[in-house]
Amino acid sequence: MDITHIRTVLEIIKHGSFSEAAAALNVSQPAVSLHVQRLERELGARLLDRGGTRIRLTPHGEAFIRHAERIAASEMEMREDIARLAHDLTGALRLSASTIPGEFLLPGLLADFTTLHPNITVTLNVSDTEAVLTELENGTCDVGFTGALSHRSGLKQEPIYKDTLVLIVPANHLFANRKSVSINELGGQQLITRESGSGTMASIQRIFATSGADTHLRAPSVVLGSTQAVISGVETGMGVSFVSALAARQGEKAGTIATVALDSVTLERDLFMVYQQDHITTRLLEEFIDFARGWLANADTHNSAGTETT
Repeated sequence: MDITHIRTVLEIIKHGSFSEAAAALNVSQPAVSLHVQRLERELGARLLDRGGTRIRLTPHGEAFIRHAERIAASEMEMREDIARLAHDLTGALRLSASTIPGEFLLPGLLADFTTLHPNITVTLNVSDTEAVLTELENGTCDVGFTGALSHRSGLKQEPIYKDTLVLIVPANHLFANRKSVSINELGGQQLITRESGSGTMASIQRIFATSGADTHLRAPSVVLGSTQAVISGVETGMGVSFVSALAARQGEKAGTIATVALDSVTLERDLFMVYQQDHITTRLLEEFIDFARGWLANADTHNSAGTETT
């Protein structure tokens, strides 16, 4: 079905006559008549009542128009999307992220985004959630990704990925061969944690406080400055800890750590994309934010594909 024929009928209905539709489309009146004839022949139904002083829709035409308007609008959106992509993006993109999104999600996202737009430059600083928020407030980064919700004013925070937190233990630990343990059983374990600015630890504390589990945990005896340091500490038998399932995947696959569920406690948190709404003033930032939303909504699919090829 020719979109030109569809638009011709829409113009006829809009203007009420073949001659006015021809003028609006900048074609001859015989061409307009030919478009209508071909469309009616293809559909096997008469769409227009040509009797009287003004063109009217037949019952078949009424059914046609409901779909035709959507088809024409969709075709216009397609052309606009393609035209927008045809003018490739340029400029610099400054990102800041806490450890989990920065090390396990953004590398894949940025690889795909820069493949689409090779003329941009990207810098990514990986720190902790509090540092990311400070950079956003200071204007030293454009978009941030964090592991915990902040109550700082002036920042738009979008939940963009559902992260699962897991208890990790050394491979030879007494919990290693168990699917789950109770909160009470953690009371005698040496706990390794991240620093206070970590989104992971803020999420763990919130989840445990909500569930009433915090009273069963000993105060951490070891505080380390990165997720990898925490995992290495667990691997060497220093203690147990809670990390993102994304971070635990490699050690679990290598057999150096084991992951264990907690009875009656759901260890999930949102990861957030954060930015100052007033500072999203360029097409590059608008395109990146839209792309990040879509990519992270399917991040598990991207990660699975990457795992299979390694």
